Amino acid sequence: MEGKKSDLALALERLPAAELQPRLREELGRLDVPERFRLLHELGIYRHPESGSGEGSTLSEIAALRQALPRLIVEMNASSLLDIPCGDFPTLQGVSGGGSTTAVMTIAVP
Repeated sequence: MEGKKSDLALALERLPAAELQPRLREELGRLDVPERFRLLHELGIYRHPESGSGEGSTLSEIAALRQALPRLIVEMNASSLLDIPCGDFPTLQGVSGGGSTTAVMTIAVP
């Protein structure tokens, strides 16, 4: 996690485990969507040892996508691909268009 944590995140981190979930639900209800995601990211709620984006972004979870993507790139005759991840890059790392040159542009979303 980069940057300074919000006061709310710091306060929630100090709560006993039994109090965290109900308090977090309460606080999330007061926040708009970008603020919710920021808070959950600060708390590491979706963190997984393999992926900072959570369990749904592990290599085993995205195996079918990684297998299908090169075929799709070739079928579409794509020469570039835009990746907008939320913190890590395992999805497209090492994926290419089956021998063709495919440029991958990544834009980080904070």
